[in-house]
Amino acid sequence: MVTRICIKCGQLFEGKRSRCAEHPNRWRSGSTRERILVQDGYRCTVHVRPGQRCEGTKLLEVHHIYGGESDVLLVPDEELRTVCRKHNPRGG
Repeated sequence: MVTRICIKCGQLFEGKRSRCAEHPNRWRSGSTRERILVQDGYRCTVHVRPGQRCEGTKLLEVHHIYGGESDVLLVPDEELRTVCRKHNPRGG
């Protein structure tokens, strides 16, 4: 086994991943990201006009509803939403 350093806490651990067991990656299959995408119908949730939702279904990202700076992996699902890269204020 290879000894690695967790990218979140700096703790040494044995394994192939970049995070220790205390900081799992929530983006794997069946993960938070997948749940949020399903919840939002695999479509951007931004309203471009009153009553008209963005048509974006590609380059989707999970984003904080309240624009928090904290790690998105630590935020409750209820505070996350799907946005296309165009509408992600930090993405592009």
